[in-house]
Amino acid sequence: MGVGALVMDGEAPRQGPHGDPVMVLAVLKADDVEILDNWNTLGMRGTGSNDVRASDLFVPERRTAIFAPFDHPGAAYRGPLYRMGFWLDGIRIAITALGIARAALEAFVELAQAKTPNGLQSVLADRPVVQDQIARARAMVEAGRVAVYQSVEEAWRYVQGGQRITANEGVSMGLASSFGVELAVKAVDTVQGLAGTTAFARSTRSSSTSATSTP
Repeated sequence: MGVGALVMDGEAPRQGPHGDPVMVLAVLKADDVEILDNWNTLGMRGTGSNDVRASDLFVPERRTAIFAPFDHPGAAYRGPLYRMGFWLDGIRIAITALGIARAALEAFVELAQAKTPNGLQSVLADRPVVQDQIARARAMVEAGRVAVYQSVEEAWRYVQGGQRITANEGVSMGLASSFGVELAVKAVDTVQGLAGTTAFARSTRSSSTSATSTP
């Protein structure tokens, strides 16, 4: 796991060439830290995250990197991928959300072929209103996916010329990321509403859709 840390000179943070504190990213082994199960609110627990604690731990230099602008990147960091910068972080979040949404749709389609709501004589899959809502949810996921992939494709073509993505060129990826997440959330909300209380059961795949799904 990666953690950010201040570099200290005695009791004070070390100062960089521009007067800012020097920070490093350190990659730690899971066995070297204590996991604190203290993310107790519903939304936070859904991320599978926790705080960690490490004391008197030695981290070799090969597993550290200084947080600093890439003014003079080394040879290993001059490729097109690195010229896209942190704009890819939003893309990563959007792709994860869209993958979750698509997996939720797949889980619901499976459920709809077997579940007959109370008071009705047919399964969910045979109800026109359900078919309409699921079609709309699928369209949302596909629209979000197209927006995200198209923005990345345009950015990838841009960095082939040696330029680095800046705010002017990266805004499309930022907008596509937000759009993709918004549509993914709407699609999952639609699925959960149609599935009813079954969606809350731990045995139901739609209630525990993995973030490893891909769009």
